[in-house]
Amino acid sequence: MLGHTLDTTTSAYFKADPVALKEEYIQIVNHLTSQEIKVKTITTEGYDQLLNDSKKKDDKISAMEKRLELMDDMLKSIVEENLKIKTLNNLELKFKRIF
Repeated sequence: MLGHTLDTTTSAYFKADPVALKEEYIQIVNHLTSQEIKVKTITTEGYDQLLNDSKKKDDKISAMEKRLELMDDMLKSIVEENLKIKTLNNLELKFKRIF
């Protein structure tokens, strides 16, 4: 950013991570009011289940992406080997024609 830095107030608007924003807000919430604030985390069984399901799906997607990448690498190797075999076969045919 050409030597410019963002102050903590401005930088809060550019964070994409809601968890980080929540943690930052919890740290400064008492400075925003004249009353003492006690922060409570409220959750439900359904919400916890959704978070758990979401994490499982994220893990599954990550594993599938890794498998897909491995399969893609394998396919590229097979195509390269196939091209080498075709090249060798063409050279063999040319060699047989010469001799």
